[in-house]
Amino acid sequence: MNRFIKLSLLAFIASLLFISCEKELSEENGNLPGAPDTTNNGGGSNSCGTPSGISGSSTIAGSVNLSWTAVTGVISYNVQYRVLGTTQWYSDLASSNSIVISGLNNASTYEFQVQSVCTTGASAFSGSTTLIPSGSSTSCDVATGLVATNITETDATLSWSAVAGALTYNIQYRVVGSSSWVTPISSNSNSTTISGLAPGSDYEFQIQTACSSGLSAFSTSGLFTTLITNNTCKACLYQPWCDNSVYNYIDTTDGVATPATDNITILGDTLISGKVYDITLTQAGDTVYHNCDSINQITTLILNIDPGTGPVQVKSTLIKSFPGTAPWTDNYSVSGFNVTVNYSLVGSFASRTVLGVTYNDVIQIHQVVSAVIPPLPFPTTISTADYFYARGIGLIERITNDTFPGSTPSTTHRVLDTYFIP
Repeated sequence: MNRFIKLSLLAFIASLLFISCEKELSEENGNLPGAPDTTNNGGGSNSCGTPSGISGSSTIAGSVNLSWTAVTGVISYNVQYRVLGTTQWYSDLASSNSIVISGLNNASTYEFQVQSVCTTGASAFSGSTTLIPSGSSTSCDVATGLVATNITETDATLSWSAVAGALTYNIQYRVVGSSSWVTPISSNSNSTTISGLAPGSDYEFQIQTACSSGLSAFSTSGLFTTLITNNTCKACLYQPWCDNSVYNYIDTTDGVATPATDNITILGDTLISGKVYDITLTQAGDTVYHNCDSINQITTLILNIDPGTGPVQVKSTLIKSFPGTAPWTDNYSVSGFNVTVNYSLVGSFASRTVLGVTYNDVIQIHQVVSAVIPPLPFPTTISTADYFYARGIGLIERITNDTFPGSTPSTTHRVLDTYFIP
């Protein structure tokens, strides 16, 4: 064999040995230094970016719309999620940078993570983003079957048919004819007891269902009437004047350090000019007679107002034709003065709190007293007052401003402290 051929054979064998050694190194150590890493070792690769800007929303019950910033070079995305605080992950595949995930539980908090999948491998999963599915379902049914039981003078138990899927219920109620509802209360079951009602009053109540998907409309009204067990009570809604009732008041007057007290006791009935009047005795020993002409009207007849000149009768209408009444006027003569009393209904309230006690269904009567006081030929206002009456109870508050000519103006505030209605 000549020398040239021998050298060529040696070179060929050497090249085969080099290729064989290179292949063994590649299989033993992975990719050669400087070559791209095409394996997914679980920790991600620097060449496949981790998703960011993950956000979501919920418009359909049990679903979330998840999206994130697109990553360059991505083939697809892996999305994993679980209920916050649990260990079980669920997964889904997204072909773009958004996905709708359904089959979730409303009101449960979920955490979501996203991973990029590239031709070079997969990124690490992103940090967690938490979302709560809260979209509305097709309906949250309105409650039906409203009934009231265990009715007393001041309490009632309200019940209704349970609604499938209800979490809680909202209950609103009011006296029939009132313009405002008592602030709704919440119940975890389909029954609740309400208190602080006015005796002998007609009430309506409505129920709203609260579901995980939202709130229903309020139901149609259920009706009930509280009791009056004392048959001596009169039909006047805002001042029943029940026999043997006692009202204790506190009077605070400008410039007087110590408040005064007054108690009023309803003794019974008497007949005056063919009408039945309640006999009312004050703490000072004054007697006042009250007549209830109708279910919405009270007239007060005061006797012996001026004992020095003999019995004097003064008739004063305190409550008249409620609701929706026009202003009304009384005229009478006292100690030589011609007195005019103008009344008007200026307000009605679902409730009013006096000395920490909340009274339901309250009306406000405004009173202006004027008189012709010589030598002036025209009427002069001598006092104004606002009366607050609670239905089924009576007067709970009065604010009087005295402006009699020649005297120092003053304000007296009377509030109901305690009362007893048999």
